[in-house]
Amino acid sequence: AHHNSVLHPPSPPRRVHRVMGASSSSREAQWLQSSTADCCSAASWSLFRGVSLFGRRMRVYMAAYWVRTTYQAAETRALEIEDPVQQAEHWDAVHAEMAHYTCEQVLELEGLWVKLGQFMSTRADVVPDAWVQELKKLQDAMPPRPFTDTRYTVETELNGRIEDLFMAFDDEAVATASIASVHRAKLNDGREVALKIQHRGIDSIIAQDLDNIVYLAESMYEQEPKFDFRGILREWCNETQKELDFVHEAQNTEAVRANMQADKSIGVDVPRVIATNQIVPTRRVLMLEYVFPLAALALSLSTAFNYASILGLQLCVDTNTGTYALC
Repeated sequence: AHHNSVLHPPSPPRRVHRVMGASSSSREAQWLQSSTADCCSAASWSLFRGVSLFGRRMRVYMAAYWVRTTYQAAETRALEIEDPVQQAEHWDAVHAEMAHYTCEQVLELEGLWVKLGQFMSTRADVVPDAWVQELKKLQDAMPPRPFTDTRYTVETELNGRIEDLFMAFDDEAVATASIASVHRAKLNDGREVALKIQHRGIDSIIAQDLDNIVYLAESMYEQEPKFDFRGILREWCNETQKELDFVHEAQNTEAVRANMQADKSIGVDVPRVIATNQIVPTRRVLMLEYVFPLAALALSLSTAFNYASILGLQLCVDTNTGTYALC
């Protein structure tokens, strides 16, 4: 049976010797931990990322071409339909088909496209309803990342082995978002914490995705000036780039926490940034005090406030579930 977590009750916390899960044989675990058998060395990883990014860009452009040509054909067909009701049904069918296709592509591409889809699902003022309903499915659609990548990021950023840095560490992510995942852990002094860990290689993916998004928005405007998303996307891209720096996020989180505590009427418990002699916030790893539920930590509170500011909305926090909403 797969080992879920050393932290899940009723089992008491214990030092983790192997966090890969009981489904892996001891030989496999030794192989995965062996530096001589590391298939993700710097050279091979760099080569893999280069090939992967090229294929990724081609897939984005092909998907965009298919959506655009489909809509062009739909516009021609709509001119032949005289009945307003049938024309509306025609467009509803086209929107539904293209939204479903696009979401399938987004889920396979992951990266910033998931984040963009989540953002656009909040823009019912500029996005057709069929798209909004389909894009909403992206809110909880991210699959977990391989723990080998998580371990690599944590140990590289914190300059130590997980087994030495923590009394216990959950190898299964509590929440996974487009940029990072959240793992529950216990420090050697007994404090329970949540680690927000950036996905390995996501910075280069985000950089390319931002470039692709800007290019496609400009191309769409040149072909159809009535579809001008450049302003919205420009602000969104600027805010998204800041999310890759968890040191900056740590500072924002502490500032938000101080402001929320100053207003006792809000009654929202914002998690505290945790730092020790061995562990401090880095660009790719952020440690916070453990709160329940942890899912909201995958989307930083500061990011939620940024979205609210961009959209001119208020941030509403459900204190029963710990989730954020724009209202």
